[in-house]
Amino acid sequence: MAKILIGDDSWLIRQMLTKYLTKAGYEVVAAENGAGVLDLYPKEKPDCIILDLLMPDIGGLDVLKKLKTMNLKTPVLILTADIQSTTRQRCIDEGVFDFLIKPPNEENILYKVKVAIESNRDSIP
Repeated sequence: MAKILIGDDSWLIRQMLTKYLTKAGYEVVAAENGAGVLDLYPKEKPDCIILDLLMPDIGGLDVLKKLKTMNLKTPVLILTADIQSTTRQRCIDEGVFDFLIKPPNEENILYKVKVAIESNRDSIP
């Protein structure tokens, strides 16, 4: 069973994503802020990370940069309500796999998580 790490400061979004993903058979761990994601990542070794772009303590882009220093090999999906083209490009430059738009759509989330996990497995020798 694949494990998904969710990082979002919204309790409602975390609950919604957890419901969708567990119903689809994924194991889910969640953090309410960027520091929590950085703490959970090495312990949980997730197969995919869903990361909110705007969080109060450490934003998603900064979390992504710190994860890269931890030898990040996990695909990251950025979750956001709105993204400017410059921010989108910065995320892509940092290695984001794809983007999810808030509010999350169950079918879209499950599809993108599946593709992210499969593409990562295909890239491992």
